[in-house]
Amino acid sequence: MGSYEHNIKVINDHRHRGYLEGEIDGMLWFAIVHEEPVETGIDPETMKRGMGRVTRLCIYQDSSTVDGNPYLPSMSIKRIVYVNYQRDWSIFHYDFRSMARELVWYLERRCCMHLLK
Repeated sequence: MGSYEHNIKVINDHRHRGYLEGEIDGMLWFAIVHEEPVETGIDPETMKRGMGRVTRLCIYQDSSTVDGNPYLPSMSIKRIVYVNYQRDWSIFHYDFRSMARELVWYLERRCCMHLLK
């Protein structure tokens, strides 16, 4: 994987804690990435639970709407989760397979680059 098919951006980088937030093709994501592979991580080859650095991954989209009358407005926020991994897959939407795989590869490589510095 030399170049990436999806537009991946890191917004918040809390590297010392392993927590990362970002965007991928206009959707939001967050992940917990360890310095060394762990048993509960996502195996980047199989995308199943195995030896990997990413132990938490969520790809989602938030939308908000303002309802009610102008004198007493109410706001509702809706979060649609497309991919969710926390020690195992709880949500893995078929249409987002390639996006999730590419993000896992990106996070694995990004961690390795920081270790080399």
